[in-house]
Amino acid sequence: MPRRTLTIPLVSAALVGLTVLWAWPEENLGFWRSVAIMSGWSGGGLLTASLLLMVREAKLAAWLGGLESMYRWHHRLGVAAYLALLVHPLALAAAGWSESPALAGAMQARHCSA
Repeated sequence: MPRRTLTIPLVSAALVGLTVLWAWPEENLGFWRSVAIMSGWSGGGLLTASLLLMVREAKLAAWLGGLESMYRWHHRLGVAAYLALLVHPLALAAAGWSESPALAGAMQARHCSA
């Protein structure tokens, strides 16, 4: 059976791409607010793809190129999800910075504690 080296990246990109397309803001919310929304949703999509790779079912592992490949991509996608989800509250704080630095700090603190 040939190695399927592009299956995991393509499935992950499709999952994240569909999530981001679904959540794309239709109105003009400003740059940082849009970045916050997109980073939150893309982080969620990456986390979902990473969690899918934790399933050690034999047919799924064969379809995705083996357990070793799944473990490697699980780690990569998990790190990418973590980084995207870290950007989310920072972008929300940046969106509120022009209005009020105190409001931006409160928004970031409230979002991080939830």
